[in-house]
Amino acid sequence: MTINPITERKNKPVLICAQPTIKYFAWQIEVMLNNFKNLNLQEHFDIHILFAYNNTLDTCDNDISWGKAVEEKYSDVAYFYYYNDTRQKISYISSVRPHILKNTLSNILYYQKELFFITIATSYLLSSLIL
Repeated sequence: MTINPITERKNKPVLICAQPTIKYFAWQIEVMLNNFKNLNLQEHFDIHILFAYNNTLDTCDNDISWGKAVEEKYSDVAYFYYYNDTRQKISYISSVRPHILKNTLSNILYYQKELFFITIATSYLLSSLIL
């Protein structure tokens, strides 16, 4: 999608998914977006995919190209963003989600002087965002 959803919102609810750029997680995003497309959810929601990459890892599995491949396929369904994973402790891979969400939401709230209501699945994630 070519418009900037932060500055040109259509007053749709926002769905956000944050994942590392690892093949397995990129595949999960691809399956999710395929289902969203089949249900035509992009007409009712602004869908944002946040991929986190870490150039310091010596594994080829954490490669931005996994996210770019999904973006090429589903750029008509969602907005894609790529963030460098700057966590100090990266041993628990799922901790990337609250880290990236916290950084992203602070940027969105900076640009939008509105109140966002965001439903988050787990209380752990919510408490991590507030810290």
